[in-house]
Amino acid sequence: MSPLMPLLAAMSKADPSLGRVRPAARRVALLTGQSDPRNTVLSPTQLAFLARVTPAGYDAFAHAFPFHASTECAPYRRPHIVAASLHNARQFAAAALDARFRALLEARLGALVGATSERLVLVTGSCGLQLLNAAWPSLEAGESRVRAVALGPACLGTLTMPSSCLTAIRGRRDGWSRLLYRGAIDHEVDGGHLDYWTSTEVIGLVGTRIASYESEEP
Repeated sequence: MSPLMPLLAAMSKADPSLGRVRPAARRVALLTGQSDPRNTVLSPTQLAFLARVTPAGYDAFAHAFPFHASTECAPYRRPHIVAASLHNARQFAAAALDARFRALLEARLGALVGATSERLVLVTGSCGLQLLNAAWPSLEAGESRVRAVALGPACLGTLTMPSSCLTAIRGRRDGWSRLLYRGAIDHEVDGGHLDYWTSTEVIGLVGTRIASYESEEP
């Protein structure tokens, strides 16, 4: 079975009342590929990162794509690195090549944008930027309300979002990002591809960047 099928099957029969998205004025959310598509809960490390970078007045959205109870079905268990890498690679490709998966991206991210009235900050990890880039053309009011901070970005092809909406951070030892992303990098930090969520330097940069959005017109 394709590793995308658990997400697609769950969402095809999902009860809308079990969606995790609720209205908020300002929100910070994480967007990554799913290391285990059968259970999409955020890891304790990701939850701790989210809590540290979310400023007062923002909702720390503690749910992973596709933001639905049907795929948050068990406590977090760290997946094997090989399996996790394969799942992420397949989602990376599916964002560009699989119309069903792209429709799911557009619907779920569209719901998150639509429920956030002033500012949505998406902190993307690795192929999360590929997922956001695939959905971006369909996101109404994306350019006015959505900002992305990409950690170790992986995204092939032309960016569909304006450069003004994106801040990219890369570790000096992140070979995967160097291979899979050719766009501009705003900050280089110590560390590799798996170090962003626990890096004090990254947490400081992301928190400062989110706070800077307060000076922008929503």
